[in-house]
Amino acid sequence: MRWLCGTLLGTLIVLVSSPLFVRSYVPKVDAPVRDSVVLKPGVSYRWRSEGYATTQIGSLGMPGKSNLVEGAELRFALWGDSQAEGVCVDDAAKIHARIEHHSLQSLDIPISVLPFARSGDDCNDWIRQIRSIERNQDSTSIAAHVFLLTEISDWLVEPTDADEFVNERINWLSSAVPAMLIQAGRNILIDSKTDSIRQLRFRPGPLERVASRQQVENTLPTELLAFQLARLRSATSKPCVFVFTSLYPAIADGKIVVGGESNPTKDSERAVAMSGLCHDLGFEFVDLQSAMTDLVDAGTWPRGFHNGQFGVGHFNAVGNDMIAAEIVRAFDELGILPRAED
Repeated sequence: MRWLCGTLLGTLIVLVSSPLFVRSYVPKVDAPVRDSVVLKPGVSYRWRSEGYATTQIGSLGMPGKSNLVEGAELRFALWGDSQAEGVCVDDAAKIHARIEHHSLQSLDIPISVLPFARSGDDCNDWIRQIRSIERNQDSTSIAAHVFLLTEISDWLVEPTDADEFVNERINWLSSAVPAMLIQAGRNILIDSKTDSIRQLRFRPGPLERVASRQQVENTLPTELLAFQLARLRSATSKPCVFVFTSLYPAIADGKIVVGGESNPTKDSERAVAMSGLCHDLGFEFVDLQSAMTDLVDAGTWPRGFHNGQFGVGHFNAVGNDMIAAEIVRAFDELGILPRAED
């Protein structure tokens, strides 16, 4: 009886308090304008892994964007993965909100940024959605596309136009089952490092030795990168701006790892090649590696949260604000934004 009561009471306590430390799971819907599956508009998406934030999902599945900026005739689409999605911070601290803020405060130009970034997306997802949006100009009028580029590998994937579909079974689980139980099941069944089904072991004894795979140096397949960028050029005639933030500086094994010209990393070397390809196709390439390094040198880290590993992970509010300010400045220097006197 004690074991039974303790189990029920303990589970109830964890269930009631779980919103404090467990992310939420919400259903998804089709977004024909984007030709993709997005989080259901109108719901609140809770994130607890890094940072404690709740994101309001707006129309077209835009995280943290419920309404367009009043009086803003210029609309920019923001593309990227979880770094640009920004569910780790409050809506007002997301990159799209800070871009609108800095554009109005610094240049007195009201713009509206449409956050189309989704966690796990790569260039195939962005190109497919841009093609769909370009066919729906009456629904969404875009002045330019902005890509937050954290890892060049997002553009080094084999091209595909695979369609997305709503999984009704997953939607039912998200709506009917408490997030705590879903998360517990994922922790047991899914290997977080490989995102694959975990092989459970029910017998005692030492683990079986698995032969490690030989690490192969990952060079830059220039032809593949050029092909993907050409696909983007054929998908839209609008201006495209790539904003490279890199993964560095970072803290690894207790040491600060810095990228950039003085200590080049693989992605910083790739960025040089990608910048040249972008120039050939008429795209703009903005490198923020030095701005990231300057921020760290000043004693502030653009990544990391107090409930995670500091110095790595997703962008925090400080990082988002710096990126947004640099994007607005680049817009002004590149002539993408009209001058206030014009």
